[in-house]
Amino acid sequence: MSQRETRSFESDQIDLEELTGTHKPLPTAEQQQAVKAIAEHSEFISREVRQKKPRKRSPYIVQKNIKMRIGMPELLAELTKKIKTGSDQETIEKALGLLIEREGTKAIISKYEKVTNDS
Repeated sequence: MSQRETRSFESDQIDLEELTGTHKPLPTAEQQQAVKAIAEHSEFISREVRQKKPRKRSPYIVQKNIKMRIGMPELLAELTKKIKTGSDQETIEKALGLLIEREGTKAIISKYEKVTNDS
């Protein structure tokens, strides 16, 4: 009677080839290049995980809920589209800058510039 071979399943990975006793040789670099060329020629879509580009973090992170008159959200969206800013937040920021420029003091203007120049 032969003794059973003990296997440990403590590790995270189980090598099935080791368990079955079969080992395949790894493909050579030339073979890998040939397969890649054939795949590109046949327009095969690669299943490799693509690294996503990190998105630029928005400087608009503080939320300020405000009430508006009926029709104002649409007007703001129309203005945002017309002046080609990225968002309603940017449009409001620009409008606030113009208002501060017209009505504000030097202290408020410098504070506005400090807040908006960091992004």
